[in-house]
Amino acid sequence: MKKAGIAILTLIILEGCKTRTASDQNKEERKLDFSKDKDQDGVKNRRDKCPEVPGPVENKGCPWPDVDVDGIPDKDDQCKEVPGPIQNNGCPLPDSDGDGINDEDDACPTVAGPAENNGCPWPDTDGDGILDKDDACPTVPGLPEYNGCPKPKMAVAEEISYSPERSSAKLASKVSGVKITKSKTKDRKVKITEDFPEAGQLTAGEVNDFFKWNYWEDMAAPVLSEYKSQWKIFPDKRVSVQLVNKNGKPVIGKRIKLLNEQKKVIWQAVSDNKGNAELWINARTDHRFLSGKYSIADDKGRILSDKVKLFRNGQNIISLDAPCLTKRNLDLAFVVDATGSMGDEISYLQAELLDVLKKVEKKLQNTTDVRYASVFYRDQGDEYVTREFNFTDKAENLINFIKKQEAGGGGDTPEAVVEALDSSIEKLSWSKSNSTKIMFLVLDAPPHYSQENIEKIYEKVKLAAEKGITIIPLAASDTDKETEYIMRTFALLTNGTYTFLTNHSGIGNNHIEPTTDSYEVEKLNELLLRLILQRSTIPSCQSNSKNEYIYKKIETELENEEHPKIKIYPNPTKGLLYIQSNKLIDELYVYDFSGKVLIRKEKLPKGTNNIDITSYPQSVYLMRCRYGKQWDTFKIIKN
Repeated sequence: MKKAGIAILTLIILEGCKTRTASDQNKEERKLDFSKDKDQDGVKNRRDKCPEVPGPVENKGCPWPDVDVDGIPDKDDQCKEVPGPIQNNGCPLPDSDGDGINDEDDACPTVAGPAENNGCPWPDTDGDGILDKDDACPTVPGLPEYNGCPKPKMAVAEEISYSPERSSAKLASKVSGVKITKSKTKDRKVKITEDFPEAGQLTAGEVNDFFKWNYWEDMAAPVLSEYKSQWKIFPDKRVSVQLVNKNGKPVIGKRIKLLNEQKKVIWQAVSDNKGNAELWINARTDHRFLSGKYSIADDKGRILSDKVKLFRNGQNIISLDAPCLTKRNLDLAFVVDATGSMGDEISYLQAELLDVLKKVEKKLQNTTDVRYASVFYRDQGDEYVTREFNFTDKAENLINFIKKQEAGGGGDTPEAVVEALDSSIEKLSWSKSNSTKIMFLVLDAPPHYSQENIEKIYEKVKLAAEKGITIIPLAASDTDKETEYIMRTFALLTNGTYTFLTNHSGIGNNHIEPTTDSYEVEKLNELLLRLILQRSTIPSCQSNSKNEYIYKKIETELENEEHPKIKIYPNPTKGLLYIQSNKLIDELYVYDFSGKVLIRKEKLPKGTNNIDITSYPQSVYLMRCRYGKQWDTFKIIKN
């Protein structure tokens, strides 16, 4: 055992000596190498151009230069004098819009914007000059004093109810000691002086039947049946056409025809400032023959579409090779019932019309050439039946004409409406060029009933549609349901809308409530101005449309929209729009800005759905979604 222990100890000592010897040997070798390669870069000192600094043998022992000190050698650096990351080959990351946010991190790389909005400019969706981030009503134009929201409805109502002008008008009425009623004004002249009441007192509403998917569902079946059979006019088979050019702009002022199987023209219309035209099949109840096949042609007879569908199956969207329209003039006519029954409010109506004329002149003076005309009418046996003032480009001439008119005559309820249509549609010199044509028909009584007048009414309204004249009726006090029905058919057949005075002003006799679910009350002069500008403003050929003259009913819903449960994106959109909801969506509607329904969807499942408006023109659109009894309303910008 002793000998074995001595042997093991000897081995350990020997190994230690060997290790120390190897270590000493390595140190000696390193010392020798350092003396020959001072910077230890593998290049001997005698061949190393930079013996104090390590460098590759390819550069004779010197480090590769890095002029911009970005850690990337100049030989590999595509921007040698400007620092940049290696992932961009030594060049700075691009910032195309110069907003200090690199393009790769910039959500809007071509438009400068703050970092807080990911490099995008703060949006101003409603174009009111107040950024969405500071705008309490980002989808509706408003005022700074209301945090970007429109003036509250109550404030407008107070202006209407308590304005000094209205108070003075009431006082004047009391001083005169005369209250004009329907019975008292028949066969009696009511002199209108040049001292009209202040404008902005009459209140009114609008019922746009194009807002509804089914036009006549709000009218009771027995009543509707009576008027249909009596006047033999019932527009329900609608062919809605949307014209768009290759650049996504509406084709405006294009005359189109609806042809039957025998290529006979059934209806003609002219596309409006949205590129929309409305054609009708069998608007007469006594002419209900249906063709097997229909086609749409232009004014030269060239077929634009031979696959025509009724509106309940969607719009007929037709793409044309047509230029963008840069300017469109306006023909504006006022046709006014001047019989004695209008005496309770004709002076107020004249004041409103004069105010509208002045505002139209001011609003459109730099963009649109406007011509004005008017027809005042009474009845057979009166001082006159119709009194025309033909088109002029001088608003003051029409103003002087209107000032001279007075209410009188009449004697029975029906008036010379047919003669007024003949004078206004056929005798006035409507422009033959591409222009907006609007005719306001102000009345309180229906036409005289006869088979001859039924034929004439239909032909006159059909001619108005062919000429592109939009008829917008305005029902005054004591209008009955029969008149309302006839006027609403006029509006539908000529791509118009139905308007009416209301009792909210306290002026005039009683105004019946229209047959509809709801409507918004507004000042008459503001309503008329909105409808004129809504239809006469054409979209820019260079930029996206920002038509702010939105259908009042939807505008009010947008104002009151607070916390929508449904989300839509992207907005603005190029066409495809996603709708996200955690509930079943019972109904979804898409409208143009005038309130005309374009698309309807039902029973969209919860989760993410989509609609595609790619084929529609660049414009402002409106969307309403119903889940249960709740409606969410949105304004959509299509680029």
